[in-house]
Amino acid sequence: MEVLKVSDEIRKDRSLITYLDRLKEQDITVLVTGNVKIEENHNTYAKLCEKVGLELVEPLYNRDTLKLLLKYIEIGLEFLIMGIRKK
Repeated sequence: MEVLKVSDEIRKDRSLITYLDRLKEQDITVLVTGNVKIEENHNTYAKLCEKVGLELVEPLYNRDTLKLLLKYIEIGLEFLIMGIRKK
C-alpha cells in the first residue's frame, strides 16, 4: 500500500492527483478512506475525487465512535486512538 500525504490545499496535492489519475487509468473507480469524524478530511478527499473523477466511499464517516471502538475490541482489531474530544 502506498501512502501519500494530503495537503490542506488541493492545488498543493499535485503528487496525489497524479497518483489518483494513474489509478483511474488502471480502471480504479472508487477511493475508500477510513475517515470517521474529520470533516476537513472528508471535504479534501471529496474535492480530490471530484477533480479526478473518482467516487469517494467513506464507510465509517459520521459513525458513532464509541460503537466503532467497541466493535474493534470485539473483533480483536488493533487500532490507535489519536485524540479524544470532550463533549
